[in-house]
Amino acid sequence: MLWIWLSCTATLASEAAPASPLSLTRPFAGEPTVSNFFDHGATVPGMVRRFDDALVWGIRGHHAYDFNMAIGTPLLAMAPGVVRTARDLGPKRCSDGREVPDNVQVHVAHPDSEGRTVVARYQHLSAVQVAVGDVVTAGQQIALSGNTGCSSGPHLHLELRRQGQQVDPYREGMWQPGAAPTLRRMARTTLRSTVGPHRMVGTDALSPVGGEWVDVKVREGASGPVPMRGMTLHNNAGDRYVLPAVTVSPGDAFRVWTNNPTVDAGSAGSWNRAQEAWSDAGDCATLRDASGAVVGRLSFGRRGTDHCEERR
Repeated sequence: MLWIWLSCTATLASEAAPASPLSLTRPFAGEPTVSNFFDHGATVPGMVRRFDDALVWGIRGHHAYDFNMAIGTPLLAMAPGVVRTARDLGPKRCSDGREVPDNVQVHVAHPDSEGRTVVARYQHLSAVQVAVGDVVTAGQQIALSGNTGCSSGPHLHLELRRQGQQVDPYREGMWQPGAAPTLRRMARTTLRSTVGPHRMVGTDALSPVGGEWVDVKVREGASGPVPMRGMTLHNNAGDRYVLPAVTVSPGDAFRVWTNNPTVDAGSAGSWNRAQEAWSDAGDCATLRDASGAVVGRLSFGRRGTDHCEERR
């Protein structure tokens, strides 16, 4: 049986931006994945325009960053400031019609060097650990993440406002050097199966191109090693990668990087492409054997859309 699903390990570093009069530290430990980006003006439903102007899937009009994290993750103040809100603002009626009983938030006002105030809003919390009027320092623990309010799953909604307008800390260069959380997206997953010995894991990776990869993996329990000679991996644009003459044992994989000049030829290969191989708006990864027969397909991108349909 061929199991095909989608996973993501790609990263995106913030591009150069003008120096900001506010210098932010990290709001949490670790590197959680991102489920929604700050939207800078996309007009396509289900897509957002990221700070680097790339068009990626997300909630249109979303003016914050959603970081996936377990309930109870400690959250930290990003700069010296004063707590303006620290309570449950529920109950609330959501845009999808749901009624939620709680809506726990913490808002911290940070003065910048130009005399303006930036308010950081931490939403969907499980607990607050400060009170209104408290003076906080950068790095001080102020709350625990949660799943309250109009949330589709445990995450932190991190929003910054200046004079009532939402601002993007990545586009405005607000982070201290090395403090900006890496933007790693967990791809939406489609699970399919068909006859065959392979498992294929792909990503609709964010830039840089070097962070994009697909694993062609022999499933656990296969009857024996599988020769990859002559197999090809295709995208919807018609590009293909020819797998080399390697043999992969059950449970092992051959990784196909979009661009990685330092691959181990025995366990990985590279297309050496200057652009991404997989479209973020939606794509279909197709694996064919030496005869050209399809041994597996994987649709990924916007939820509810089968990007392999046109290839069948």
